[in-house]
Amino acid sequence: MELYLIIMLALMILGSIYSLHAKDLLSAVVSYGIVGFALVISFLLLQAPDLAIVQVVVEIITLIIMIAVITNTTHETESKKLGLGAIFYSVSVLLFVTVALLFMSRFAFVLNSFGQHVTRMADNYVGSVAETGSANIITGIIFHFRAYDTLGEATVLFTAVIGVICILRHEELKAPDAVKIDVIQTMPKGMTLVVKNICQFLAPVIFLFGAYVAIHGHLSPGGGFTGGVIMASAFIFQILAGGSVLDKLRKEKWRLELSESVAIFSFLLLAVLGLLIASALVFFANFLPTGNIGELVSGGIIPIGNVIIGIEVCAAISSIFVALLIYKDEELG
Repeated sequence: MELYLIIMLALMILGSIYSLHAKDLLSAVVSYGIVGFALVISFLLLQAPDLAIVQVVVEIITLIIMIAVITNTTHETESKKLGLGAIFYSVSVLLFVTVALLFMSRFAFVLNSFGQHVTRMADNYVGSVAETGSANIITGIIFHFRAYDTLGEATVLFTAVIGVICILRHEELKAPDAVKIDVIQTMPKGMTLVVKNICQFLAPVIFLFGAYVAIHGHLSPGGGFTGGVIMASAFIFQILAGGSVLDKLRKEKWRLELSESVAIFSFLLLAVLGLLIASALVFFANFLPTGNIGELVSGGIIPIGNVIIGIEVCAAISSIFVALLIYKDEELG
């Protein structure tokens, strides 16, 4: 297995280097996708299917979005003439099916029947409510027993954002001077007046619902990942309906990148504080009182972790969306 991991690591390094030095954006995107799929296989080899699933979902979505933006914003390019966009869509689907088959062949035939515990740890998790203080058992597992894995999953998304921004920034540096002129450029003015007015009302409601899901993740189904996606959808919803200005998008992009960086640093700081303060001397040790189960202020550090992850996910997804919009607007401008 070590040999396979070394091969995957070498593939990721080569793909990363090539994506930064590729002559066109589409080649850089494909190289970036190869890096992500190599990471998926590495997670499977390390018997971490949850991380593999998160990575493959993020990878597929990010890759398809980036290819869609490129193929829709380049006019009369060689890749469009040859129909390479359809080829890369097919390759993405093929890679997704390949990873799914690898996962099924590795794990599907060794699991017990539905409803039966795979290991005795399941009983311990079910009985851990008093220890974690989280009424939501799944959230207790994610932010207590397997918080280190959660840090890895957040890092996957953080790395995806870095990859997107680096690739688009590299392409921007190669753009002609006419594209680099810093003028006020307005994106499409959005949808109809009725849709804009409805979105102005719905977007804050959707954002508040996402915040509610993140804050109450230790009490009810949901949590930081789900709440972050909902909050990001409110942000994207507002831009699509109302349009935006390029300069404002650049400012929003900077704020989103800062928010994501602060969030991922705060989550890591939460882990270190558990190591320094708690007597257990382990990362993510729950050093705060768990309180009364079922109350909003309970669960120790678990609600804090949910909120931090919600901010990180919201900022990450929104950053990718804004970065692609900025690139599209500069290409068309």
